[in-house]
Amino acid sequence: MSLLLVLSFSSVLLIGKSINFLHQVCHDRTSPGKITPASKSTDSPKDAAELLSDLEGAFQGKIDAAYFETSKYLLNVLNQNYLLLEHLQAMRRYLLLGQGDFIRHLMDLLKPELARPATTLYQHNLTGILETAVRATNAQYDNAEILKRLDVRLLEVSPGDTGWDVFSLDYHVEGPIATVFTRECMSHYLRVFNFLWRAKRMEYILTDIWKGQMCNAKLLKSMPELSGVLHQCHILANEMVHFIHQMQYYITFEVLECCWDELWNKVEKAQDLDHIIAAHERFLDSVISRCLLDTNSRSLLNQLRAIFDQIIEFQSAQDSLYRSALEELTLRLQYEERKKQRDSEVEGSGHEVD
Repeated sequence: MSLLLVLSFSSVLLIGKSINFLHQVCHDRTSPGKITPASKSTDSPKDAAELLSDLEGAFQGKIDAAYFETSKYLLNVLNQNYLLLEHLQAMRRYLLLGQGDFIRHLMDLLKPELARPATTLYQHNLTGILETAVRATNAQYDNAEILKRLDVRLLEVSPGDTGWDVFSLDYHVEGPIATVFTRECMSHYLRVFNFLWRAKRMEYILTDIWKGQMCNAKLLKSMPELSGVLHQCHILANEMVHFIHQMQYYITFEVLECCWDELWNKVEKAQDLDHIIAAHERFLDSVISRCLLDTNSRSLLNQLRAIFDQIIEFQSAQDSLYRSALEELTLRLQYEERKKQRDSEVEGSGHEVD
């Protein structure tokens, strides 16, 4: 069988798949005759014989035209009626943390809730906080069809977990767009979100650590015995900040932006739905691999998670140090105050004796 015949059969199969998808999944009852324009000339028996004997000519051209028109019509239906491209952009903004102002405000609002044990969380409370974050940021201007699909998901709880360990955003897909955003794809998005959310939390924690150091530096100047420990804390925090900033730069620009740009270029040039599905799957595979979430990078990921755990432990240790230091400082100030009072009382009693 010639390569030309194989390509012809493949195109005919794709035409049939597209029409069946339109009818069965999109519930579009447009007849194939209206999707593909009719031939402008009436074929005679002679013309039909020529078509059959010359597959490289007019017959192949008709198959290609039918394939192009059918695929174009299907993509138009998905984009206009089911907002395929808008849903794709929503995945980038929300599950891949592209909507920066929304993610930051959501973290601020969630902080008190997620600091609690995971077993004490209620999904409806978190959903309310999510809606508040949407209304307070540029996310409010998104299409209502997009926003209604954005939701909160709580992962399986393990002993000792806090809310930070089980919280996740979710995005509900059904109908025709579920052909692109399959269960496996959504599982990949969930894994990437959890990784990015944890990395963003490290940035958030280090900001709090820096604030704590700046606020307490002046207060604790009167305790010179702590200067060495505090200096080491500053050095360690700076190293952590540098590492997390470098990692965030890599994730944002070397991974997400590059992969997304490549995906969007392929989607804009896609000739049929299969091209979009393949490009989307390659995009997720590339993100999973570059974010160290694939099997081959398990060792590196474990090391990275260990660093994240050390940052959390460092915050706890520094907070404990500052609490103890400030308590000691308070006691010393109280002692000095009482000493002054006693001295003044002794001085006053001496004047009375005189």
